[in-house]
Amino acid sequence: MFFQHIMKGIPEAQPDEVERILTKTGIRCNWWRRAARINSEQIKAKLNTANLYRHLEHYHETPLGGGRPFGEDTPFISTTAGTAVEDRAAETIYVYDAFWEAAIFATRTFKCDGWIFYGYVYVLGKPAVELQEFAEEIRNIHLYPQFLRWRHQGEITAKIEIPSVRLRCAERYHGPKLAEQLRRGEFPEPVEVLPNRAYCPPERYANILGRM
Repeated sequence: MFFQHIMKGIPEAQPDEVERILTKTGIRCNWWRRAARINSEQIKAKLNTANLYRHLEHYHETPLGGGRPFGEDTPFISTTAGTAVEDRAAETIYVYDAFWEAAIFATRTFKCDGWIFYGYVYVLGKPAVELQEFAEEIRNIHLYPQFLRWRHQGEITAKIEIPSVRLRCAERYHGPKLAEQLRRGEFPEPVEVLPNRAYCPPERYANILGRM
């Protein structure tokens, strides 16, 4: 088992909601947020490979017989740790930085204000979709060799929740300003930073895998 640093971009959240995530609820999946209450039997039924691939490849599509897009009821939580993708034709390796992948989601591609959460999840080094506690390292082509359109996003897929004690802080960015900083090659500066004083640093417990 490893502790994996991740980032999670959330657009247009209000400061009080962000504070509540950091101190109380953690980051919850859309299914839990919509249903308000879930139980272990429901979780067991939801956590399967078919639903994982719906989350990854058909997030905005409505399942057969369903009434809304799958993403509104997904038990999974997309985060990023960055990745590198090899282009054999160009003889080049492209590195996709975790910060910018999270920033694109947080600001809806630099159109609005958004928050980037810094935290960590547990990964096993093997697929373990049925086990709620462990995130899936989708970016790892050895674990998930199927073609995925968005593999460059450096996906690490958490399940059900990321507890607040695993969230170090959240930074707010103004989308258009961030785009300008990117264009100029400047270091990105957050508009606001909210720390989590109850954060439990993973370095206390184990060796850590960093982001790209």
